[in-house]
Amino acid sequence: GLLLLAVAIVLGRETWSLLLGEAANEDLVKSVRDLARHQPGIVAANAPITMHFGPDHVHVDLEVEVDPALSARELVDTAHALEDKIRERHHVVWRVWLRFV
Repeated sequence: GLLLLAVAIVLGRETWSLLLGEAANEDLVKSVRDLARHQPGIVAANAPITMHFGPDHVHVDLEVEVDPALSARELVDTAHALEDKIRERHHVVWRVWLRFV
């Protein structure tokens, strides 16, 4: 019984942050911000807000300022290209939400 209790405590401590939606590590956050800042058509990008939905599933919420001269089609292409680059570099990124300002 004590062994089961000890295992339950260890597992509980290890998974608690995942249950609460732990943020991604700083390297992933910095990399996503850098990818956004170097994407053609994006003028500025804030640090993304990230949350783990599981060990291999990270949600990224990114606020970007786009070039006002972009057409609607160019804006969509820019957004898709950025999402593809983020997912290509970070396979744990499951969902990317972009907010345009």
